[in-house]
Amino acid sequence: MLFRIQHQTAMTPVSIVMLLMMLMSIYSPAYGQEDADSTDRFKASINAYPYAYYTPETQFALGAGGVLTYFTKKDHELNPSKLILSGFYSTIKTYEISLLSNMYFAKNRMASTIDLVFAHTVDRFYGIGNNTPELGTEEYVLDNVGGIADFQLPPAIIISDRAGLILEYRDYKIGDRRDNPYLQSDSITGSTGGAVSGIGMVYVWDNRDQVFFPNNGWITEVKVIFYTKDVGSDFTFHWLEINSRRYWAFKEDHVIAAQVYFNSVGGNPPFYKYPALGGSKIMRGYF
Repeated sequence: MLFRIQHQTAMTPVSIVMLLMMLMSIYSPAYGQEDADSTDRFKASINAYPYAYYTPETQFALGAGGVLTYFTKKDHELNPSKLILSGFYSTIKTYEISLLSNMYFAKNRMASTIDLVFAHTVDRFYGIGNNTPELGTEEYVLDNVGGIADFQLPPAIIISDRAGLILEYRDYKIGDRRDNPYLQSDSITGSTGGAVSGIGMVYVWDNRDQVFFPNNGWITEVKVIFYTKDVGSDFTFHWLEINSRRYWAFKEDHVIAAQVYFNSVGGNPPFYKYPALGGSKIMRGYF
């Protein structure tokens, strides 16, 4: 279980071309759920900014990000929807462009999520298990194209706020194995890349007071996905993910958040779909 002060996280950076486009766009503040003026509350807004950073993996990178916030209907009970476009381009010629959409309908009884990515990045693979040695040659280059989408409705059987179908397709290519011994030996499933394609179910329990900056409430998401050759996957395996978060405000906009995260795979997954400590959902940070 993780405890942390709730904050609004920065989005992934974006490419140079996207930077020029974003700099030409009009900036306006995004509206939260508690805006006093009900007339302005339902207006769509754009929040865009340029981005520059440095890490040992990417070296210097330049990009931009943008968020479109809007409502699918003028309803005070409805959560705001959002569309996020972001990515980066670095001096070592790595890049990532991503598109994330979260939409809410019918007083939040229906929702949809789409997460797409087009990336050429440097990643690290340390081996599998608790006793792998630190070699200093863990880096490799990974190409990742594809995404995941779901559409959630009021459930007919499972007792949850929403339930729905989830689809995932991603095509992975190992652009450069570098000096990683696990990938060079071809002893690891997926060492040459391959596509993963799956279908499954998502279940959501959500009573947060806000979606962008929750002060109280909780959300739990359960995803079960089956990857088989029948739906275009190069590997046969199954995936289970449980992500639960709880929020308590001890002052206005001062929030303590607790998170419980569980991830398990079975069958014969490629190494890049194994559960890993870290990433964008839990324990974010640097290598």
